[in-house]
Amino acid sequence: MSLADPWMRHQVAALTCWNQGKHREAATEYWLAFRGIPNSTHQARYHILHGYTSTLRGDYFEATDDDVKNMEQIFRDKHEPRLFRLEAGYTLGVMSYCRSERLKCQEIYHHAITIGEKQPKNSKQERLEQTRMITVTPGGEQTQKTMKELMDVVLKDCQDNLNQLNRSTARTASSLERW
Repeated sequence: MSLADPWMRHQVAALTCWNQGKHREAATEYWLAFRGIPNSTHQARYHILHGYTSTLRGDYFEATDDDVKNMEQIFRDKHEPRLFRLEAGYTLGVMSYCRSERLKCQEIYHHAITIGEKQPKNSKQERLEQTRMITVTPGGEQTQKTMKELMDVVLKDCQDNLNQLNRSTARTASSLERW
């Protein structure tokens, strides 16, 4: 990897924009870096995707229709690793909720949970999900987790958000029944 790689230049630009508080520009650069890595299982590709998705889920700017399309593209692409699809689904759910599209949000979380709960299709996918990836804790400590362990964290986030959505919908429905 070198700065001669276009995706690496976009990744560096994303980090630079982020550090300057230019979050919209950082998100765009993350997306360009993600699309620029030809190997769909390259470890940096997940970290770049996670940079993009966490920026979209933050309260920095309103996600654009292109951001939604980008997430839908990954979420629906059966050739993408399941971790990537689950991460995109989680992000789509958050974006749908922010756009007050509660039913769509619920459907996305259900589909994401289905993806996350499936067993690997074959030994190649199983080996991929056992790949150890370096992660950084909020305290700055480097740890290693398998793709499956990372999937379990995102899956739990999807389940928690869906449960919260269902609880708030039930409260709203019960308060309407009192009228």
